[in-house]
Amino acid sequence: MLGVVLAGGGSRRMGRTKALIEVEGIPMARRVADALLAGGCTSAVIVGGRAEELGQLGLPVVPDEHPGEGPLGGVLTALALVAPTPGTIGRGAIFVAPCDLPFLPASVVRSMIDVLDDRADAIVARGDRLEPALAIWCESARAPLRADFEAGGRALHLALRSLTVVEVPVDPAVVWNVNTPGDLSR
Repeated sequence: MLGVVLAGGGSRRMGRTKALIEVEGIPMARRVADALLAGGCTSAVIVGGRAEELGQLGLPVVPDEHPGEGPLGGVLTALALVAPTPGTIGRGAIFVAPCDLPFLPASVVRSMIDVLDDRADAIVARGDRLEPALAIWCESARAPLRADFEAGGRALHLALRSLTVVEVPVDPAVVWNVNTPGDLSR
C-alpha cells in the first residue's frame, strides 16, 4: 500500500513550511513517512508542497493536481497514483496522513491497515473526532470523491457522507497536529 504524506497546505498560521519543521531533530513530514513505512506501507510519497524544498526529505514529491483546493484535492491526486488491483483487499488503496502529525505511531498505521476489507471505501481514524486526513482511501472512493470535488466540495469530512466508512478509534494524542508556533512549543 502506498503511504501518502499530504504537504500542500500554505502553513500560514505557522509562518514557514510545516513539513520541514523538526520535532526531536526530524522534519515532521519525514516522521510521518517513517510511521507509514514502519506501519506497513510499502512505499511513501509526499503530495503537494514545493518539490525543491521538500526533496531534501528523501521521498518523491508529487505535485498536487489541485493546489490550494484543500486536502480533498490532495487525496484525489494521491488516488491517481495507484491502479486498482482486482481481487485484492484494498483495491488500489492509499494510506494518507497529513505532514503535521509528528507523534503518529506505526502501531496506529498498522491497526488501520489490519481492518481494511473490500466492504469499505475508507478507513478513518477517530480520536476525539473523526480525522479524515488520517485515513485509508480505497479505489472505490475515487468516483464519489471526484463528484464531490467537482460539485465544489473541499472538506474531507463532508465527502465521507456518500461512502462506506470504517472508523478506527485512536488515542487523541497521536492525531494532535501542529498548526502554530504555540503548538510546536507544547
